[in-house]
Amino acid sequence: MTSTILYLLRSDFVDTQAGNTAFYCPQCLPVEGLLAVFPVLPSCWLQIVRD
Repeated sequence: MTSTILYLLRSDFVDTQAGNTAFYCPQCLPVEGLLAVFPVLPSCWLQIVRD
């Protein structure tokens, strides 16, 4: 059985095009919140790669 791979951006990174300020991916934040509330979820069927 193969697992599903979810690629997430790091929670904050420097955006050089926006003036060297921290950038938070608006699409990744709800997913990070879900994974924080249900930490056992990824171990069931999901492999998470944070880049």
